[in-house]
Amino acid sequence: MVAVRAGPKTDANSTAGGSSAADCVARGLEAFAPPCDAELALRCFEDALQRNPSEDEARAAYYNKACALTRLRDFDGAAEALRVAVMDYRLRFDVALKDPDLKALRERKQFDALSATVRGGDGGQKLQARLRSELKSPFRTTRVFLLGALTTGALLALLVSTTFLVKALMAKGTIDASDSSLVDAEKNFAINVASALLLGGLLYRDLREGKRQEEVSEREERMGMLQVSLGRGKEIPLSRFRSKNRPVILAGNESYLKKATNAASTYQTQLMERGVFLVPVLLDGTSRTKSIGRRASGFGDASKFSGAEGASPSTSAPALGQASKWKVQPVDEDEWQSWLDEQLSLSGAVEGENVYVQVQLDGSVRASGSGIPPWKKFVDDLPMVQDVRSKFQG
Repeated sequence: MVAVRAGPKTDANSTAGGSSAADCVARGLEAFAPPCDAELALRCFEDALQRNPSEDEARAAYYNKACALTRLRDFDGAAEALRVAVMDYRLRFDVALKDPDLKALRERKQFDALSATVRGGDGGQKLQARLRSELKSPFRTTRVFLLGALTTGALLALLVSTTFLVKALMAKGTIDASDSSLVDAEKNFAINVASALLLGGLLYRDLREGKRQEEVSEREERMGMLQVSLGRGKEIPLSRFRSKNRPVILAGNESYLKKATNAASTYQTQLMERGVFLVPVLLDGTSRTKSIGRRASGFGDASKFSGAEGASPSTSAPALGQASKWKVQPVDEDEWQSWLDEQLSLSGAVEGENVYVQVQLDGSVRASGSGIPPWKKFVDDLPMVQDVRSKFQG
């Protein structure tokens, strides 16, 4: 929470009257103190914003509003209030990284998106997708520039050679006509046409491949924003596991999920050493996804992932660790269904087919397919997380 200098102490249950914005913030802080009444505190902070606050008062009101909304688990509203405090009222973003009142928000995808906006200046997924696409093909931009320049030169040469060819054809049959000049003009024209077509084709291929790769990266960024439950009320986006774990998403009917999980258990120790954990998503055949197992707190099974630690105050990923369970439960069935539908359509899989998706340390999709994942091949091909090869292979 952030406080501002306020007037005389007033009753926290009174938010009306002639109080100043600072008084409203002070009442909100009093209401937020244990035993916390987050709803009353929120009303106080919103009241402060209606009373012509100074910059300091508005900054405190928006920031404390974000804290109250976080306590009420309105993470979209909390992220927006925090964005206004940072972007419009010059709040230092590192304050939000340390405040325990915002811990639950820091564990959500909304905070990741806000962090990307504040630090990158461009808003989140598209910027990250472009960066990831460039990392996968670091010389594409240079190639596109060079091919663009060469294609432009070839087109200009073609324009010039076309002019000479037209003149040579018009002069044909006249006293000034020259068979050699016509042949040379036709030869230069043909060479320039071939050059323009070749270079233009290479440029088009690179541009098309760049667009395709960026679409893949955007889809991987959307996957990273999908939430999973760690139990005990902890929910974080999949992207928090990057550089530490290699999730394997299993999507299908209940029978498939049981078979795939049982098959994986044979190699559980070796897979966990390679950072692998499972995200079983139950597809019930009606274009909906559900978490498998007993439901707890509306979605996910807290008992299946007890003892796991949540995200730290920073945006770094929590490693699942050797002592943790190796299944996490998906959260927000609509978002998982939307991403899976897109992934299945692009991979050519049949709707309702049982599929898997293996994700690398960098968040990219390494392998996907239908049926039971090749767990033994994963063990053979994937280096351990601590292995130096993981730095290069992902």
